[in-house]
Amino acid sequence: MDEDYRYTQANLDDAAAISRLISSVVEEFVIPDFSPRGAKNMRAIISEQAIRGYIEQGIDYHLATFSSQIIGVLAIKQRTHIYHFFVDKSHQKKKVAYNLWRRWQAIDPQPRITVSSSKFAMAFYHSLGFKQHQPKVDINDIVSYPMLREREIEGVKE
Repeated sequence: MDEDYRYTQANLDDAAAISRLISSVVEEFVIPDFSPRGAKNMRAIISEQAIRGYIEQGIDYHLATFSSQIIGVLAIKQRTHIYHFFVDKSHQKKKVAYNLWRRWQAIDPQPRITVSSSKFAMAFYHSLGFKQHQPKVDINDIVSYPMLREREIEGVKE
């Protein structure tokens, strides 16, 4: 079944589809924990216009597609911070996220990676070796949990 999935780099033409994917996951799994103000602020930062701006700023978006539809996205900011990491509900638990992660790590392994996780995604990040390294953060009613993954690369620990 994995052969049906394709993994590619995003471009500006993908912004609308990326926004739709992220929005669908966020609406179901993330926003229910937020206040109305937090939900509004979250929707603004995952809009098509916002995604387009992130791509233009150089945030690196990696995509998983299935039958030509974007079903997974991993966005990396400045090579060391996971900015977005979402998989369509119908493709979760099928190793899509793991394969996106593994492919990015093969391209650009980093000894120190951070993420501002939602409560929902914390268990997944733990499975990748992340640990919560700071208390819960609330910025504009958007709640996240700072997580960090540190590891040795080729015998060198930074």
